[in-house]
Amino acid sequence: MSSAKSRKKTAMTVSFSGHVQGVGFREFVQEAAWELGVAGSVKFTIAGVSAFLQGDPDKVEALLQKMEGLPLARLRLRVRHAMPKPRLRGFRVIPSGFARELQEGFGRVSCAMRGTDLRGLG
Repeated sequence: MSSAKSRKKTAMTVSFSGHVQGVGFREFVQEAAWELGVAGSVKFTIAGVSAFLQGDPDKVEALLQKMEGLPLARLRLRVRHAMPKPRLRGFRVIPSGFARELQEGFGRVSCAMRGTDLRGLG
């Protein structure tokens, strides 16, 4: 067995609060996760945004650093370690209902018009 296959995966649930709605934050997290090869999901919650991250510990840490380094977000993070999900593959944005998705879309357009869209800030 190769060392890459035998390396343990880490998994965690991360809660974000701060200015994360209406700026394309979830899509930024998804694109960064794809780039790094981190599996999981991200979704809106009442308190902000929640994500489940799983993968190589160094890559998960790199994703957290990318999120913490966003200039617009001013995030407050809460990290809880979780049990890895052996069959989890890919990374997805979990929809949060039509009204919130519509609001997020308008927010992204507004941020793009102001030049503050988070996509591409990796």
